[in-house]
Amino acid sequence: MVTTGFRRLLLTGTVVLSGISMISSALAAESVHLATSEFPPYMSATMPDQGIVVAIAHEAFKRVGYSTKISFFPWARLMHESKAGRVDGVAGLWPSTEREQWFVFSNRVAQTQVGLYMRNDKPISYKSLSDLKPYTVGTVRDYANPKAFDEAKLKVDVVGDDVTNLRKLASGRIDLALIDKGVARYLISTKAPETASKVSWIDPPIEKKYLTIALSKKAPDYEKKLAAFNQGMALMEKDGTLAKMLEKAGL
Repeated sequence: MVTTGFRRLLLTGTVVLSGISMISSALAAESVHLATSEFPPYMSATMPDQGIVVAIAHEAFKRVGYSTKISFFPWARLMHESKAGRVDGVAGLWPSTEREQWFVFSNRVAQTQVGLYMRNDKPISYKSLSDLKPYTVGTVRDYANPKAFDEAKLKVDVVGDDVTNLRKLASGRIDLALIDKGVARYLISTKAPETASKVSWIDPPIEKKYLTIALSKKAPDYEKKLAAFNQGMALMEKDGTLAKMLEKAGL
């Protein structure tokens, strides 16, 4: 026979366990799963903190009580998974009008410069992008190119990644490569050192762009998570953490 005291103890224990379970569930719900792709020095699985954009994403979300999971995918798969809402969004995405049908974008995380690299043995100068019509420009599939570049309707050679473009440029298989300046410098120093003496940046950049955290419109609570991230960024900016992290990354 169960005594009244034991029954009361059992009931109390059940309530406590239920409370713990509810708290654990609530905490587990406060998480964000972001996809990203190799785009060093901004995002990379092989870099400390997985690159500056991922590091900022982790810190900003942590400031407002979210845990962050990062998955690295090839670019085409990243876009497919995030558009479908199978992940919450993308860490490190350039905003564009076209992408607004799938994503909402955070405040600016890191500024980038997008422009052209040329071969040193065949230097090219130009006043307007239309001057480049005789040349073949290497681009990367599914990247959001500068609007002015797309409107110039130049002859392009599309590949899967930036390293391939730099190597094709150095070997003379294309005349120019459209690339982010910071990415090019990183890749030349780490992945394609054989190109260092053969290619160089053309000033000025075609466009200064900025990377954001993009939340998929098909992901649960995407507006709430976007607001949380921007709040976390504001806290980092206020106490100087954001500026220190960007300075350390050379940005």
